Amino acid sequence: MIIHVKMKKFLKKQLKHKLKNLQQQLRRCKKRIGNMAELIDKLQEELIIKSDVADKLHASFDKIQLSIFQNVQKNSQSLPCGRRYTDEFALTLYFYSPKAYQYVRSILPLPNPSLIRKWASSVDCEPGFLKEAFKALSDEVTQCPDKKDCCLIMDAMSIRKQTVWDKKNDRYDGFINYGTLNPEDPETLASEALVFLLVGARTHWNCPIGYFLRNKISARIQAQLLITALEMAAESGLRVWSITADGTSVNISTFSLLGRKFGTTYKDVVTKLKHPTEDYHVYVILGPCHMLKLARNALGTLHSFTDNVGMMVRWRFFKKLCLIQEEHGLKMANKLSPKHLHFEKHKMKVNLAAQTLSSSVADAIEFLDNVMELPDFKDSQGTVVFCRTIDRLFDMLNSRNPLGKGYKQPLRLNTQDIWESTLRSTADYLLSLKTDTVLAQLLSTHPRKTFIIGFVADSQHKVNN
Repeated sequence: MIIHVKMKKFLKKQLKHKLKNLQQQLRRCKKRIGNMAELIDKLQEELIIKSDVADKLHASFDKIQLSIFQNVQKNSQSLPCGRRYTDEFALTLYFYSPKAYQYVRSILPLPNPSLIRKWASSVDCEPGFLKEAFKALSDEVTQCPDKKDCCLIMDAMSIRKQTVWDKKNDRYDGFINYGTLNPEDPETLASEALVFLLVGARTHWNCPIGYFLRNKISARIQAQLLITALEMAAESGLRVWSITADGTSVNISTFSLLGRKFGTTYKDVVTKLKHPTEDYHVYVILGPCHMLKLARNALGTLHSFTDNVGMMVRWRFFKKLCLIQEEHGLKMANKLSPKHLHFEKHKMKVNLAAQTLSSSVADAIEFLDNVMELPDFKDSQGTVVFCRTIDRLFDMLNSRNPLGKGYKQPLRLNTQDIWESTLRSTADYLLSLKTDTVLAQLLSTHPRKTFIIGFVADSQHKVNN
C-alpha cells in the first residue's frame, strides 16, 4: 500500500513537470508567432512608406530575384484566379524538374502547371527544324563568338505507334512527318523520332534544333534533312565541325550520298564531306559506343573470326569463363555474367558490351589458359588479342577525362606519335579479320562489317586531323 502511494506521487510529479514544460513551449511559440507577425507588419509598412528600402531591394536583388519577391508580395493576398505572374522563373523551374516545381509551388504562389503548358504551346514545336532554336543560337553567337563552334548529333529514338487528337489544329497526329518535305506514305504511323542536336565544341551548351517523325526513312530524304540542318546552322552564324550518328544502314547510305566513302582498305576511307554552302569540310563520326555494341553483336552472332596471323577469336571462351565463375561463385577480377552473354534483351546497354570485350576478361581468359592450363581455354590467344584491341581502341576514341591515364588520356599533340601508330595498327588489325568459314571472307565485306568500317573511319579521322 505504501509503495502504491509513493508510485502515485512520483507519477503525479512527473506529469506536472511535463505539463509545465509543454506550457512553457506553448508560451514561447505564441510569443515567437507574435514577434514574426509584428516583424512582417513592420516590413510591410516600410516597403509601402520608405523609398530607400525599395532602392536597397533593387540594389540587392537581380531581375529574377526581384520579380519573385514582387510576385509573392502581389499574389499572396489574391485569389488564384486573380493572380498575375512573370513566366521566366516558373518556366525555367518547371522544365528543369516538375517535382521541384510542385515543392516550390507549395511555398510560393506560382502558376498551375496547366498554365505553363499553355504558355509553352505558343512556341511552334511542329515536326521540322525549330526556327526559334536557331534564332536563340544566333543571338548567343552574337554575344559570345566562342559558341559558334559546334558539332551536330543525329539520332533516332523509338516512340509508341499511336494517333493523338490535336485540339488546337483540329487533326490527328502521330503519322510520318518530315516537316517541309513530303513523306512517301503520309498515312503510316511513325515509330521513331529523328532528332537533330547541336553541341558546343569550345563551350558547354547543347540545343535540339529539330525533330522528324519517321517509320522507315530513305537515305535520300535523310540526306536532304542533314543538308538543311547544316545550311540553317550556317545562316545562324554557327560552324559545324562534325556529324555524329549511329552506324545504321540508313545512316551509312546517307553519308555515302553526301560524299563520304566507307572502303575496305585504310586508304579508301574518306571521313569528311563538303559543307553545302560554306567553304570547309564537315567530318563524319560513327559513335564509338555503337561500334562497340556492334563488335560484341558480331562476335556473339558469328561465334568466331580469324585474325591476320590465323589465330581464332571465339565466343565460346566467354561462355566457358562465365560458367567457371558461376560454378565457383567468384569473379576473376571482371564483371562477366550470364546477362553479358545473353545480350539480346540488353543490346542498347553500352556498359555490358564494354565489360564483355574488356581487358579484365582478356586477363582472366589468358590466366586460365597459360597458368591454370585448362583444356577448355586452349588456343585462346586470338580472343585475348581481340578483346584488348577493342578495349584499347574504345578507350582512346571515347576519352573524355583530361586527367585520364593510359589509353583513357586525351589525344594530345605531345603524344601524337604514340596514339597515331596505335590507331593505325589497330585499323590494320580490324581490316584483316576474316570469317571462320570454308571460303574465308573479309569481315569488312560481310554484312556484319559496320563495326569495322566505323572504328577504322573514326581512327583515320583522329589520325588525319
